[in-house]
Amino acid sequence: MSVFFCRMAASSNSGGSLSYDWSATDNVLIDTDSANGTFTVDPSILNSGYYGLRVVVSDGATSSTAELLLKVVAVPPNLTAADNDSDGVNDTDEGFGDSDGDGIVNYRDNATLASNVVPGSAATINGYLVESEPGLLLGVGQVAFRSEGAGAGVTLADITAHANQGVGVVMDAATYVYSAGGFDVTVSGLPVAGQSARVVVAQSSVTPSAAVYRIPLTSGAGWQDFVVDANNRVASAPGAPGFCPPPGDKSYTTGITAGHWCIELTLADGGPNDVDGVVNQTLASVGGVAQQLPPTGGGSSGNNPTPRETLTGSGSGGGGGAMEVWGMGALMGLLIWRRRVTRASVPLLVTLGLLPMAAQATSAYLPDSMGLSYLWVQSGDRNADFNSDLRMLGTGEARVSQSDLDRGGWTASVGYGLPKNMRLAVAYVDLGDVATRIRGPKEDVNSFIDSAANVYPVTAAGWTFSL
Repeated sequence: MSVFFCRMAASSNSGGSLSYDWSATDNVLIDTDSANGTFTVDPSILNSGYYGLRVVVSDGATSSTAELLLKVVAVPPNLTAADNDSDGVNDTDEGFGDSDGDGIVNYRDNATLASNVVPGSAATINGYLVESEPGLLLGVGQVAFRSEGAGAGVTLADITAHANQGVGVVMDAATYVYSAGGFDVTVSGLPVAGQSARVVVAQSSVTPSAAVYRIPLTSGAGWQDFVVDANNRVASAPGAPGFCPPPGDKSYTTGITAGHWCIELTLADGGPNDVDGVVNQTLASVGGVAQQLPPTGGGSSGNNPTPRETLTGSGSGGGGGAMEVWGMGALMGLLIWRRRVTRASVPLLVTLGLLPMAAQATSAYLPDSMGLSYLWVQSGDRNADFNSDLRMLGTGEARVSQSDLDRGGWTASVGYGLPKNMRLAVAYVDLGDVATRIRGPKEDVNSFIDSAANVYPVTAAGWTFSL
């Protein structure tokens, strides 16, 4: 079996002839036909892997370049009647092709999406999309294609391994945090070579404070901030989780504002942020929103001061849930249910038993029994549970570093004898103080505090009565 490639081209010069230059194509690919305008390969003689195909078409006055990344596999996946991309067509019927040229194989590419839209990941098509301007063709870039995620979203590890034609790039994570990961897209079909186009990316978490957009260097030697000039810009908009205004909407403001869900990139064809660096009516962009970490040993960066601090919230006196530093107020009452009630448990270990008083009380107002017990309180929650909630709430880098989930408590009780063989028991129960330590940039910690009622470990103190 052979695979046939051709570049549809026409000259703007009347009567002009076209020349095709395939010399930049991977030298492992051998053209088995004799036609200048086509390239035919036999995949059976190739090893599994990725191969680049590139052609420059010229009419003597102007030229145009097209590139294609081919993936060769020894055995294709076994498709079934399932509908992997939820577009109403089963996988077997859709097959392995790429009908719309967006870099996503048909059986994983939802056919209902417009040509200027790709999903951020294969997990959802109803939100968290990437969108370019109408009339353009948006696709996934080479990093996303190689990582096989069926969407534009990529991890920092994906970029490190697959950027720069699969050669890779050095890791940027030592100095920057990419809380929403990265994105890799191509934009083709620009009407005019060298023009700019806009791409909107819905972030999986809100933008942190002092954020920048970072891109890997094409040399593979490192990363740099997105270059901003007259033809290249970064903007953000509040949006909503998973949903963003279209490119060019007036809600986008210059720069990256903390707490926003949407990023708009304006990229110039052949400009400093275009991965291929060539004016060819096609754009390629890979990168992500990042926040700089503080220098090792504390302090702040001279270029990007990002204050980070650890805050500790703790209870006091009679009831551990007060968190006075957060101004949450005391939590009174013995029975307080968290929303994750299935994980909560409070086993009580009595270490000091009931201390009876004399059998006969000298006064009707004096108790005839007293008790003091020590409690060991255990929680089914863990720090990872709280941090998972924080990420869902979009609190940036704020993370719980330590919580006193297992702790000591105590209870004191007194009993009164009443007429007609009745008794009244009164007890005070304290389930122990809870201290929670949160680390992150100051602004993100404040964001955590605003949402603390939903995620911090709950304790309680209060009175009980029984008759």
